[in-house]
Amino acid sequence: MEKNKINSIGFIADGNRRFAKKKIFNLYKGYSKGADKVIENSIYIYNKYPEIKQISYYLLSTENINRNKDEIDYLVKVFDDKFYVKDKFKNYDINIKILGNYNIIPKKLEKKLKEIENKKKNARLTVYLCIGYGGRQEIIDAVNKIISKNIKKVTLENFTKYLYDKNFIDPEIIVRTGNYKRLSGFLTYECIYSELVFLKKLWPEINNKDIDKIIKNFKNIKRNFGK
Repeated sequence: MEKNKINSIGFIADGNRRFAKKKIFNLYKGYSKGADKVIENSIYIYNKYPEIKQISYYLLSTENINRNKDEIDYLVKVFDDKFYVKDKFKNYDINIKILGNYNIIPKKLEKKLKEIENKKKNARLTVYLCIGYGGRQEIIDAVNKIISKNIKKVTLENFTKYLYDKNFIDPEIIVRTGNYKRLSGFLTYECIYSELVFLKKLWPEINNKDIDKIIKNFKNIKRNFGK
């Protein structure tokens, strides 16, 4: 008998540039393959695991924003002609949301992201694209919102309301591809009880069997929540 239910899963989609180098692709094609994998992975989970209500993808951190202009241009092009997820997901009950700080995102990329969001209400699955995101920055932004509202006492309940999305579900599982064993600022506040899975595979190499194995293992482990 399975012990654990899963509502939310997060992916640190690492390794697109290394995948491009490995396959002797240009950088645009590496990012494009990574974008295809986000779409493919989301649809697979949507069809096979209807109990999952949320998928989060860490695609571009606050630090990544400072990459050179050519890389940002590649990303804009990917969002423009390969990653227009409204079209890819149009036959599915999927809500697409951006999680991040728009104040640090280049304007041309911001424009594309706002076109991508569909903000469906009561969708069966919400897909968060974490872009211009950093866990520490999210906490700082929440604190500044609380200060601006002159709130005198902070609790877990009222603090959570001021994070980037008050409806965000803490992930039961966080998966990082690319053979690095760190979270790199992903969901710093939300990950306290997330089970962590680190894969050697680069992000475009992850497949459905990997997802099945991760979810099966999670459903059968013992979770204590600090007790």
